Amino acid sequence: MSTIDKKSFIVKNIDSINNSSLIISFIQENNIGYSKNKNGIFFNLSCMNEEITNKLYLFILSLIDREINEKEYFKKCQDYTNILSSSQYEKEKLDTREYDEILFDKLQMEILSKLI
Repeated sequence: MSTIDKKSFIVKNIDSINNSSLIISFIQENNIGYSKNKNGIFFNLSCMNEEITNKLYLFILSLIDREINEKEYFKKCQDYTNILSSSQYEKEKLDTREYDEILFDKLQMEILSKLI
């Protein structure tokens, strides 16, 4: 993928990142010039070299992938919770058995007491 394609990807997908503080940290850590006002933070992609563009592209790609995985995980958790709380799920019924009462003599009691 060319640098121009990566910059285009960044422009199209940067708004989809929910945690903008991660993007801001990336910009600051990589000494990318930016300006900030009440509408947000702005930086000029055309001034970024190929290496920084590559790093930002991979960073945004990893954030998108992580958010997708988190959404899938929480959806699955919600699905399982719904199944468990619905009438579709019946708790496992354990078989109960009744046993005859056992009577031990003195010798058996003494032997058992030594085992414990």
